[in-house]
Order: sequence, then C-alpha cells, then structure tokens
Amino acid sequence: MQNEMFEDDKNLDELLSKAEDIELDSTAWPHALAELVSIFKDEMTSSAKLDESKALKLAKRLVARQAHHMGGRQYYLPRDERLKKALRDVDIWQRYNGRNIDVLQREYSLTSQQIYAILREQRQLERERRQHNLFPDLSKSSKTL
Repeated sequence: MQNEMFEDDKNLDELLSKAEDIELDSTAWPHALAELVSIFKDEMTSSAKLDESKALKLAKRLVARQAHHMGGRQYYLPRDERLKKALRDVDIWQRYNGRNIDVLQREYSLTSQQIYAILREQRQLERERRQHNLFPDLSKSSKTL
C-alpha cells in the first residue's frame, strides 16, 4: 500500500537517495528529523545489528520517506504508560487464538472482561484499517444525535 502512495511521485527515489548523502549536523536536516534519524540508526545498530554506516543511510531514507508521507501534519505519539498499553493491546490481539483467554489473563494480570474489551477495540481498529468508511459524514452526524 505504501508503494502505491508514492507511484505518482517519480522523483521520490531520487530525493530519498539524496537524503542519504546529507550530513546530519548540517542545517539541511531540521532538528526533529535529525533526532529521528539518530533514534532509528541507534535502533538498527543495536537490534538489527547493522553496521553504523548502513544503519545511518537507511535511517535517513526512512525519515525522509516518513517526512514525505506525514510531513505538515500533527501526530500524537504515545509514550510511557500509554505506549506500553498500546503495545500490550496489540500483542494480545496478535496472540489471541479464540481459546487462550485464560493464558492471556494470567500473563497480563487482566480480567477476562478486560481482555475481551481489548479484543473488541483492536478488532474495531483492524476493521477501520481494512475497510474505508463509505459514509463518513453520516457516521459523525449519527454520533451527535
């Protein structure tokens, strides 16, 4: 799906390859983007065991692609407890097999009602990711009635 988004921009690959050559300490990278490059590079060297130069090139490319796709918009990124909860909920959703509620309860110290509520929420998020809302204005107005 991501590649489909960029098919219209034939110059994107050229721009992304140029991003690899820009020095991080130059004024060409805004501070927030340089910080993201540093975070991505550190993660790739520690977790993915990439050598530093490859990790840096890939990090610059990823951040440039992210900026191209998400630039100009504001996003909320959860942290601390909210991030842990979001990651936990996704893990529960991915591990749920229809017969392991008791295992998930014990592992996460949650009640079955909490597990089912998480599954409902994750199911709805998955549905929203896969299905476009055909009547977005109608659904908003029905909530206000």
